[in-house]
Amino acid sequence: MIEKDKMTSSEFLNYNKTGIFVSDKLLKKHKSASDAFAHRSVSEDSAPSESLKTTLDTISKEYVFEIEPVSAPRMSSSDRWKTGKDKRPIVAKYHDFKDSLRFLTKKQNYIVKPVLKIEFYVKMPKSWSNKKRDKMRDMPHQQKPDVDNFLKAFLDCLCKDDKFVWNVHCLKFWSDSGAIIVFE
Repeated sequence: MIEKDKMTSSEFLNYNKTGIFVSDKLLKKHKSASDAFAHRSVSEDSAPSESLKTTLDTISKEYVFEIEPVSAPRMSSSDRWKTGKDKRPIVAKYHDFKDSLRFLTKKQNYIVKPVLKIEFYVKMPKSWSNKKRDKMRDMPHQQKPDVDNFLKAFLDCLCKDDKFVWNVHCLKFWSDSGAIIVFE
């Protein structure tokens, strides 16, 4: 049960309008990303879609996993039997990611649902200046690794067989620290 007396005014207005609680942090983040695109001259293809608003209207719970997202590597047959120092670094990083994510999801009792709304936050490079970091914070991440590779790593980690997932809304943003947020 949601306690209305503990909501902020904007959370309360959104709750009255949609009947669904969405935190101020989430509302501000999506508004800042949309506003940033509105002030830039970008094509329709790169602007946030209208489905983002629909996604916000259907959120009831959010799971935050503070872990740097890793994309699924292309595995070779030798990756199955190599161990220790013989293992390729990208494969070792991927297996560490899988172990950590499984631990974090069990800690929060998260189970993958057939409809998945997920955001990946990619850590900004240390080589970027503070000015560039301020400009790119919470902006869409539009370079490699691809969002589908992040999603594949996430689903491969948590599902033995992910064929039951039939609807996915997936976004990736720049951030000061890596994270994965799943909405239900």
